[in-house]
Amino acid sequence: SQLTDLREKLTSAYSEITSLVKQKIQSDQEMMQDINWLQQNLASKTAELEALKKSYSQAHQQLQSCLIQIQNHLQVTQTEVVAAKSSCDRVYKDTSSKFVEIDDGLKSMEEQLSIGSAENRNQMSQLQEEIGRIRQSLASVNAEFLDYKKTTTATHNRLQSQVWGLEEGQRRQPASYQPERVEAVASPTAYVLPAGARLPQGYPAAAMPMGMRPSAPAMACMQQPMW
Repeated sequence: SQLTDLREKLTSAYSEITSLVKQKIQSDQEMMQDINWLQQNLASKTAELEALKKSYSQAHQQLQSCLIQIQNHLQVTQTEVVAAKSSCDRVYKDTSSKFVEIDDGLKSMEEQLSIGSAENRNQMSQLQEEIGRIRQSLASVNAEFLDYKKTTTATHNRLQSQVWGLEEGQRRQPASYQPERVEAVASPTAYVLPAGARLPQGYPAAAMPMGMRPSAPAMACMQQPMW
């Protein structure tokens, strides 16, 4: 009975060992499959990593070259900015000096304009005074002219009336006594022009009696009227 138990136990143990060996083989196969999959995955990941390294290296090189170009552009731009700043400072100084000159010129022009305006006002006041004096002189001359015109008109009327009277007397007298009568009548009635008086222009001096005819200077005055 003990041997039978031992056999049974050995059989069960053997079967268990066999099952365990099978399980181990199966687990080893699964593990090998997993290891193979992991190796394949590792190889692919390694390839991807290498590709990433290459792309990163290329990107790094491109970025570094771009950075160098940007630095060069920045240096050039900084140089241009410095030149532009110096040019702006120079232009600002020139513009400031020109504005100062323009301001000074405007001030001097304003002073000259004020002086010219004062002189023009003085000249205008003097001109107005002169015009007033000229108007007064013209008024006085006009009054004198009107008086002279009235005197000349009255003188002309008197002379005309005397001439008509003498002509009427000559027509009434005989022809033999005409010269003496004319001289006798003309002499007492000879008219003496006032000082500065002139006969009207166009008056026929030849038609006047002998005693009333003006002399040569009087004829010159008659030919040059004052108005």
